Amino acid sequence: MDSSLDHITALFAQMQASGFDTSAPLKWCYYFTDAQMAPLRPLFEQLRDEGYANEYIGQVEEGQPWTLFMSKTELLTPALLHERNLVFNQLAAHHGIAAYDGWRVEKMTLFNPE
Repeated sequence: MDSSLDHITALFAQMQASGFDTSAPLKWCYYFTDAQMAPLRPLFEQLRDEGYANEYIGQVEEGQPWTLFMSKTELLTPALLHERNLVFNQLAAHHGIAAYDGWRVEKMTLFNPE
C-alpha cells in the first residue's frame, strides 16, 4: 500500500470532521491479500501474538484472492498510522504476501443497556 504522511494527515482531518474522536482509541482494521492462503497464516499468527484480533481470513468468492483482515483498538496519530503502514508493507514482503491492501477505521461504540 502506498500512502504518504500528508495523505494520512488529511484523512485524519476528514475523520474528525465526520465525528471520529481521533484523540481516543478507535478500532483500526488492516487487510492483506494473496492468491493463496498459505502465506497469510504465519502473518496471522504473528499479528495475533502482537494483540491483533482476527476479523476474517478466507475468500469472499471462489477464485478471488484470500484476505486476512485483522484489527486492533488503539490510539493512533497520523505519524503512527503512517509508520504502521510502512511496517505492514515490509511484513507482507517478508512473508511473501502479494499485498498489504490497506486499512479502515471504525468508531468505538459503548453499550448502555438502560
